[in-house]
Amino acid sequence: MGMLWPTLELMLGRRCDCAMAGGRQVLTGKMNVGDFVAFNTYMMQLTWPVIALGWVINIFQRGTASMVRIEEILSQQPEIADEVQIGHRVIGPSGHRKINQCR
Repeated sequence: MGMLWPTLELMLGRRCDCAMAGGRQVLTGKMNVGDFVAFNTYMMQLTWPVIALGWVINIFQRGTASMVRIEEILSQQPEIADEVQIGHRVIGPSGHRKINQCR
């Protein structure tokens, strides 16, 4: 988003500057009206793709940041174990039980 709005404002500002310069050229006869209208139309048509591109880049970056946070959470080891092995016994939520021993 930090690059989208400045780029968009730059494009719109350049369009206004070019429109003023183009208007002068039309009045002095250096440019015909059709070229002037075509240029302004092309500049207006570029506005929406720049907005859409910025929107997609923003969504991608938010998704990437979210994925990094999710991976951090999923990679954490719990501080409390569900079952603890003491000697030949496993103690945990299912109570005391013996580990299968080789005979």
